[in-house]
Amino acid sequence: ERHNPHSIASLRRQIATHLAAPCPGVPAACAISYNTVVLSVANTLTNAGTVTVASEGSLILGTGVAIYTGYTQLANGTLGEVITPTGFGILNVNGGAYLNGTLDIMLQSGFNLAPGTSYEFLTATGVNGTFSNVLDTIFNGGSEQWAVTYGSNFVELTAEALSLSEHWNGGAGN
Repeated sequence: ERHNPHSIASLRRQIATHLAAPCPGVPAACAISYNTVVLSVANTLTNAGTVTVASEGSLILGTGVAIYTGYTQLANGTLGEVITPTGFGILNVNGGAYLNGTLDIMLQSGFNLAPGTSYEFLTATGVNGTFSNVLDTIFNGGSEQWAVTYGSNFVELTAEALSLSEHWNGGAGN
């Protein structure tokens, strides 16, 4: 029996192999449809590497029905964006990206970024919507914050200095 690299069984093995490290437990939640690869992740995708969604494929994050190809993040889905001194997660979508749900920014403990440092972590032929919730936006002991920029074909995080006045809660002795 010859090995067919495009068979459904082979595609399942490739997804399991490539996603096992950044997404523990995801292969059991994968769904593959005929002639297209559809990967459904029930809750959270933590990306510390590079995920590419082909133009004929779909990556669906969250539970519910997605009607688009490309990347669809539903209201109950969470994308965990890992940032370390040696790299960050990248999501390349050869199609549209439809955003909602949560972006969880996971900065490696002790990694101090210079203000102005940017990470373009999502690229697509078109970006629609925004993350409805962004977690862990303040870091480095409260001295910096993440700014999320939504472009027509990308999403980017930029480290910005945070002034003390932006955190003032009022009270005596000011």
